[in-house]
Amino acid sequence: MISSTVHPLLSELDEYEKSYYRHHQTMNSGSILQLYRHLIDKSNEILDFAEQCEFAPPLATKGRTRFGNLVFLYGEVPWVRIRFRDDLDIELENNLDYAILKESARQLVTRIDQVKTHAQTIDSSRKIYQEELGWLNVSDWLEWLDIHLQYHLRKR
Repeated sequence: MISSTVHPLLSELDEYEKSYYRHHQTMNSGSILQLYRHLIDKSNEILDFAEQCEFAPPLATKGRTRFGNLVFLYGEVPWVRIRFRDDLDIELENNLDYAILKESARQLVTRIDQVKTHAQTIDSSRKIYQEELGWLNVSDWLEWLDIHLQYHLRKR
């Protein structure tokens, strides 16, 4: 599921003209470069949490927040702009080299496949806390990754 979301993003990256990928559509929007940097950085962060579940204590009785339950029930983030803590809403620089971005995206796909394979061996009662979503196990983190990627695919 996740790989089918990531691969189109990577192939689309090649479709943008190099001069366009730093361009802002509107004053309040990021560039293609900034979008991809966000997707790569956030995806790697989510994968870090998924991997940490292996070493987390079993917390079978701990669950998601109300918002987390809704996100996972519907399998999507609401169409409103989600504003997380201010320290997470950092403006990404718009100066990364295209080749580096492309390689980072390729490494992300490889990492997703590795984490998905290893996730099958992790006890689902082992969870890591996320402030807005609640206590998530490795499967939840991987689903959250897919939801996050789909959210940005719909927005662009």
